[in-house]
Amino acid sequence: MTKKLYKLFLILFSLASCTHNLKIRGETIKNPYIIKDYFHTSDGEKLKLKLWHSKKSSEIIIIGVHGYSDYSNSFSLPANFFSKFKIDFYSFDLRGFGSHKNKGLWYSLENHILDLKEFYEVIREKNPKKKIFLLGESMGGAIIAGTLNKFNLKVDGIILVSPAIWDFSDRNFFKSRFLWILAKFFPRIILNGKGIIKIKPSNNKVMLKRFSEDPLVVHKPRADSLFGITKLMDKTYNMFTSLFSNSNVRIFLAIPLKDEVIPRKPIIKLLENVIIRDQIYKGIINLSLYENNFHMILRDLNREKVTSDIKDWILEHKYENLENTSRENIEKLKNYKFFHLLD
Repeated sequence: MTKKLYKLFLILFSLASCTHNLKIRGETIKNPYIIKDYFHTSDGEKLKLKLWHSKKSSEIIIIGVHGYSDYSNSFSLPANFFSKFKIDFYSFDLRGFGSHKNKGLWYSLENHILDLKEFYEVIREKNPKKKIFLLGESMGGAIIAGTLNKFNLKVDGIILVSPAIWDFSDRNFFKSRFLWILAKFFPRIILNGKGIIKIKPSNNKVMLKRFSEDPLVVHKPRADSLFGITKLMDKTYNMFTSLFSNSNVRIFLAIPLKDEVIPRKPIIKLLENVIIRDQIYKGIINLSLYENNFHMILRDLNREKVTSDIKDWILEHKYENLENTSRENIEKLKNYKFFHLLD
């Protein structure tokens, strides 16, 4: 069975390597805008928009960027929590995901970066006095990193949960891709826990069942989508290195220690960078570890500890002994039991 899967991987990767059908952005035809439940981009794309308004007049906005195969509704649980604290939450379906007309097709990172930039600018123009935070889950974190590395958006903070930080070397090139394909592109194996590799993305079984049956989730990726996401994975380590090293904006970094989808060693390697460590010690980067959470950390059964910490951080509640806590968390990140096959 293992040999068959290796052959399948080779076929998929060969197809992907020959694929140049990445969707290219159209020409700019108008200014981006929001009307009703859609975000209209400058090149005429129509992206489904989800809004969670706070129960009272809001002072803060979070823009959420979802992960691969997912869509905007992935933020329903945390967004409803934040709405209790005068925090509005916005998220749109990325091109190729959710309700998008070309669901399943891969759009380049540059497309997503420009869409996020335009969406931020529309929201900022409509809300000049409100604080705006960007929240990225998994691949969404990589899109945020790419956007902020390219454009100087005046955000008030960055929240990265289970960020997709990968570090592929020649040594583990084939193994990394093979295992990642099994983890991300065969959802029945992942969600049912049956088959060669058992992966647990969350401890919330009810949510996982709904996720596995949701028609707006990409369950069967195309070869060109496979090619696109692996190319993005190749870039993430350098993207996050640049963001963490150069940011003068606060960053909340939430790492679930039981993550079986994203390996932990790349971020451990990142934290060996003296500049990034100094950013943590100074409190620009808040490193928060969650021992009992999985990759889908904002949808886990024990998610409210995470969302509560994010809420406190946004509202700038003070943390005591920041440097000592940071040092302890860096050591725990290195020494806590590993759960990913590449760790």
